[in-house]
Amino acid sequence: MDVRRLCYNFLNKKRMIMEMFWIILGVVVALILIYLLLANGDLIVSESVVIDAPVDKVFSYILNLRNWKEWNSWIRYEQNAPLKYSDDVSIEGGYYSWDGKVIGSGKLTHHKIVTNERIEQKIQFFKPFKSSSDISWVFEEENGKIKVTWGMNGKLPFFLKPMLGKMKESLSRDYKMGLLYLAQMLDAKAPKMQLDFVGEIQFDGGTALCKADKGSIAYIQKTMGKGFENLLRYCKDNEIVLTGYPLSVYHKMNPKRGFVYDIAVPVDPSSPPSDEFTLKALPVGKYLKVTLHGSYQYMDLAWYSAFCYLKMHKFKYDWGRASIEVYETSPSEVAPAELITSILVAIK
Repeated sequence: MDVRRLCYNFLNKKRMIMEMFWIILGVVVALILIYLLLANGDLIVSESVVIDAPVDKVFSYILNLRNWKEWNSWIRYEQNAPLKYSDDVSIEGGYYSWDGKVIGSGKLTHHKIVTNERIEQKIQFFKPFKSSSDISWVFEEENGKIKVTWGMNGKLPFFLKPMLGKMKESLSRDYKMGLLYLAQMLDAKAPKMQLDFVGEIQFDGGTALCKADKGSIAYIQKTMGKGFENLLRYCKDNEIVLTGYPLSVYHKMNPKRGFVYDIAVPVDPSSPPSDEFTLKALPVGKYLKVTLHGSYQYMDLAWYSAFCYLKMHKFKYDWGRASIEVYETSPSEVAPAELITSILVAIK
């Protein structure tokens, strides 16, 4: 009798625990749904660039949707994506569409055109998920030049609301890059920047003379140049021959928490180290290579684009190996626009 009562009490308690579990789970799910319903899903992005060119030239170039493949940063992730155009792409109702394996599919249509002042468009995304947004272009004179503002106003799908902040940040970078390319097409004096998506390579490592450091992006920008000056001076004073380009090896990368890295120069393994500079083995393995042609001020956009390309082309990031910047030209020898820097992202 006692055994049966014990079993009954045990099963009853177990049932009560499971009921409480499902009640709590239901409350949590309900709270999440309420949050998503009430959360802000407005996706509003706006970026501008000043172009030294006549307004009619700038306006007509943007209005002609056949030109977009030349400067739109999104299309550059899949250069061979099929594009289709209406018979006349420069009128209200004119459109172009894309259907890529990597960038998805969608359509951009001119909705309203006010010559040399404003263009209003509708963008529709069909894949990887359905959504639509309003696109605007505003053209304003500014000190004899043309300020072009490119904006987006839309709403995120219900399930993407928690990603609003990251999507705004990503779109802002895409817009900045697109406007940089656009300015280059129309303004001979505009800053030059170009990204080449080389693809997968094998990096064979080697030995490097290194100085370890850590810090924020601002710290790196302030100190890295001087650090390389000291490292290269040490090599020169000790007649150490470089066997490759100077590079930075990033062991940990977190824009918010900071970076742990080495500044390094490839050398022969027999090269003499010092108290300040040590010999280390460089990482070996597969890397995704993206090359930046242009000033170091665009490194943020270059790294962002490298990781976008990695995700879109379904490479797997290798968290266990360091990623690398390779400086193929020296800022002391060439102008900022002529700098060449290769980004190597560790992949599996």
